[in-house]
Amino acid sequence: MLERRVSPRPNLQFLSVDFTATDIETELRANPRFHADLPTLFLMEGLTMYLSEEEIAGLFRAFRTVGGAQTQLIFTFMEPQADGKVNFPRATPLVTRWLRRRGESFRWGIHREELSDYLLAQGFQMDEIVDDVEFRKRYLNAPYHKDLPLAEGEFLCTAIRQRENEPPEELSLSMIG
Repeated sequence: MLERRVSPRPNLQFLSVDFTATDIETELRANPRFHADLPTLFLMEGLTMYLSEEEIAGLFRAFRTVGGAQTQLIFTFMEPQADGKVNFPRATPLVTRWLRRRGESFRWGIHREELSDYLLAQGFQMDEIVDDVEFRKRYLNAPYHKDLPLAEGEFLCTAIRQRENEPPEELSLSMIG
C-alpha cells in the first residue's frame, strides 16, 4: 500500500519477503539498492507476533549482521497473556477463533519488562516502548484521527544497533502503560 502512495525516493526501498521461507540476510545482500554502510531503518509493523522465536532471532541477527553501525529498528509486538498465549488482552473466544480461521495465529510475544534484555542479547539497545494510548496522544491527536481504531495490547518499540566492543549508551527509557 505504501509503495503505491509514497513517491519513490532513492533512499526508500520496499522489499517483499516471506520471512518463514526466505533468508532476509541473503535477500538484502543480493539487493543492489541496499547499502550496509548507510544508516538504515528497518520497520516491522504487525509482523513479529506471526513469526516463531527462531524466525524473530534470525531477523534481528540479519539486521545486526548486514546493517551498519547506525541501524535502527521500529517494530510492533504483543505480550503473552496470563495463560501464556500471545493475544489481545480483551480478546473473547469468538475473536480468537475468528483470527485463527483467518490465519492470524499469534506465535511470538514478549513481556515489555523483558524486551530490553532480549534486544541486548540480539545486539540492539532498546530506546522506547509506546502503547496504544501514548501512540494516540502523540500521532493521532487531530480531530479527524480521534476515532481511528488502535489495537490495545500491541506495542511499538524503537531500538538501535549496539556498537561492538562498547558498553551500552545511556538512553532515556520510557515505558508507557
